[in-house]
Order: sequence, then C-alpha cells, then structure tokens
Amino acid sequence: MSSPFDITVASNTVTLDNKREGVATFTVHNNTRRRLRASARLTTTPGDGARWVTILPPENGGVSGGTTRDFPIDSTQQYQVRIAVPMDAPPGSYTIKLLAADE
Repeated sequence: MSSPFDITVASNTVTLDNKREGVATFTVHNNTRRRLRASARLTTTPGDGARWVTILPPENGGVSGGTTRDFPIDSTQQYQVRIAVPMDAPPGSYTIKLLAADE
C-alpha cells in the first residue's frame, strides 16, 4: 500500500549557527483525493539526537505543538524542525526523519 503522503526535505544538510542551532524544513503533500488529519513525529539516528529536535508550530496556528494538522485534498504543508545540539554532544552525522500518519 502506498503512503497517503509524499515527504521531501529542502536540503540534505543543516548548518548550525554558533549556538549549535538550526532549522530543517520538510514538505508534506497529501496524495489522496480526500481530506486528512495527520500526525507527524520525528526519528533520529543515532537515537540520542531525538532530544535535540522539535517540530515547530505552523505560522498560521495549529494544535499539539504543530505535530497534528489538517490536510485538504491535494494540499502541501511545510514542517519546520528546530535543531538545538548541546555543546557536549559528540561530533558526527545525525539523520532526522519526519513521519506523517493519517489519523
């Protein structure tokens, strides 16, 4: 079964500022011919990176900290993910994945 959503990312890398913060942008498109209510969540690899990422609320408002949104037919929404890496975090590459599920 195919996913009701296409998820793309604006860039494969995120540059952190001098505070070790940055923003990743994911675009989520409703592939169905019906209205959907979707919940989004993040996964990271390695897993300890999960505490450094937060889905920001949409600029036009939203519920549940921006993780639950309504998708009209054939609509697209952007999810911005704030990344705040602590100074004592080990250097390396981390992967963030946004998952969207129809409620």
